[in-house]
Amino acid sequence: MALTKTFYDANTGVKTQSDLSSEELNEITAYENKSAERKLEQIREIRNQKLQETDWLVTSEKITDAEKTWRENLRKIPQDYTDEASYDLLLARDPDTEELTHSIWNKP
Repeated sequence: MALTKTFYDANTGVKTQSDLSSEELNEITAYENKSAERKLEQIREIRNQKLQETDWLVTSEKITDAEKTWRENLRKIPQDYTDEASYDLLLARDPDTEELTHSIWNKP
């Protein structure tokens, strides 16, 4: 099924449709790919902030095994979550509190 575009001529009231060109389809794909890249960049920023906030645990040697595992899981996000649907789950927020809802963000 080809994607189509619709034109509306306000002067005549006539609507016309035509298939998107391969160039237009490529532009859509490029835009969608950039969307995923932007989401992954946002995820990396959140991850890096969480790691930075807990770096003191490592340097003070007061880190628990659960916290070590949690930090390792944060570092593995880019390899464990590889598609835009996963990125959407990682970026989901509670509508009332705006807090991230994915369990990976919760420090043990």
